[in-house]
Amino acid sequence: MDKEMIRQILAWLDAATDEELEHKQQELKRLIKRCASDRKSDLKFALRLVEEEIVTRQDVMNFQRRGE
Repeated sequence: MDKEMIRQILAWLDAATDEELEHKQQELKRLIKRCASDRKSDLKFALRLVEEEIVTRQDVMNFQRRGE
């Protein structure tokens, strides 16, 4: 995965809705199960980024709720 692709993924993560993130997470999990081993590392990296974004958003929501 090159730097430009990583930039595109990060930009998408910033703009994606929660539903889009969940959909992409499921899609990546399916692809990882079916793809050739030479692509798995890239897919796993993208999955980690998506999952980190999901967790971060949940943490922010929890923090905001405690502050109310």
